[in-house]
Amino acid sequence: MTAPFDVGAEPIAGTEIHSYYRDRPASELSPLLRSGAGFTMFWHAVGFEGEMPFAAFADRLPADMRQVSPKRITEYLAGRYCAERALAAAGAEAGCWLPRGSDRLPIWPPGWTGSISHADGIAAAAVVARAPGTALGLDVEHWINADQAGQICRLIASQAELELLVALPPERALTLLFSAKEALFKALYPSTRRFMEFSAARLVDANDKELSLQLSEHWSPDWMRGTVVPVRFLLQEAYVSAAALARQTPVAL
Repeated sequence: MTAPFDVGAEPIAGTEIHSYYRDRPASELSPLLRSGAGFTMFWHAVGFEGEMPFAAFADRLPADMRQVSPKRITEYLAGRYCAERALAAAGAEAGCWLPRGSDRLPIWPPGWTGSISHADGIAAAAVVARAPGTALGLDVEHWINADQAGQICRLIASQAELELLVALPPERALTLLFSAKEALFKALYPSTRRFMEFSAARLVDANDKELSLQLSEHWSPDWMRGTVVPVRFLLQEAYVSAAALARQTPVAL
């Protein structure tokens, strides 16, 4: 279950009534973002409510975002705040607020790579020391309902994939698979620079902590068809989180 907002640090008020953010407890994402495969990951998560909970950071907004919706501004600032805190925990330069590249992706400081995700009321970021072939992707999704699942199911998953997740209600199985593939795509896009369909990766194995996604298409010379990427996941009361962390190690099944 997700931790309630009254756990962890004291809330920090925004500019509006009932507007605040609060750092999530250190234990919350630990099962998801454990170290492994020679990596040491660092992360930070924050919960938030209200119109402008991160107004104190508004002066750090890119110029072209100053006129977008308050919701989009909040999500952007929440993600950057989490990235700054994760980098600080990793020992990177304090106060490292990520700039944005021409492709709108965050520019991570030298020696580091990471991933940011947000959903309504929560944001998280994870970072890892950069090494050749390192891929890290993080995704957070609120559970979709049965009606939504029926509308998007064919775009996300095959029947064979869903059969590997029969322990979950169908809409939750679909949300989990959607989140896992999003985490994979976010991990690989910085090196492949390709937008792929959900069918470009398929679920080939699953247990209660990790999914194995196999690339069913050629993504790049470094990420070939047949490569299997582990994606850890965490099922919580309001949402599901997924993290893909791998190096280029093609495995053909």
